Amino acid sequence: MSTAVLDSISSALALDPVDRAHLYSLADMNPPKIEFVATESERRVLEHFARAVRHPAFIVDKYWRILYVNPSASRIIRLDESSANFLEIFFLDRQYRDIYVNWDEVAECFVGSLRIRAGTESDDSELAGLIGRLSSDRTFRSLWQRHSTAHRKARVVTLRTPDAGAQNFDATSLDLSGCDDIHLIGYLPRD
Repeated sequence: MSTAVLDSISSALALDPVDRAHLYSLADMNPPKIEFVATESERRVLEHFARAVRHPAFIVDKYWRILYVNPSASRIIRLDESSANFLEIFFLDRQYRDIYVNWDEVAECFVGSLRIRAGTESDDSELAGLIGRLSSDRTFRSLWQRHSTAHRKARVVTLRTPDAGAQNFDATSLDLSGCDDIHLIGYLPRD
């Protein structure tokens, strides 16, 4: 059975993306990629969690565009919602190499995460544009050329805070179940 036949069956039966992928699996063919997009209410819930946390938290989309910044992230990481893209700020604004004490280690994690997404979305022109802009940074270019996928979700980030100097945080990226287009990045101080 060809993909054209499966697509025709999917259209005739008005299958949603999940059922269409299941049809491909039943036909023992690689299913098409399913992209799950967060609903407006799911986005509001994630923003509510970021707002409720008193430690640095911010929300980015799959291209790392900043969607929400809580007051703590604004103060400590010096982000705001007018900041366009977190990775561009992180790699291209030199002040972040002072804010993130372990900048090199965090940079490798961010590049690994971006590398994984690029591997699954090789035809995404917006993602390719982001990688092109980031490639103006020598460190990013070097890490990208190593093809590293070191993307540990949970890690320790050391931030130079305005009040306490260098402080260690457990950092993680939280995704909405079934959605890959929005992420909450949070930093919780270590005891």
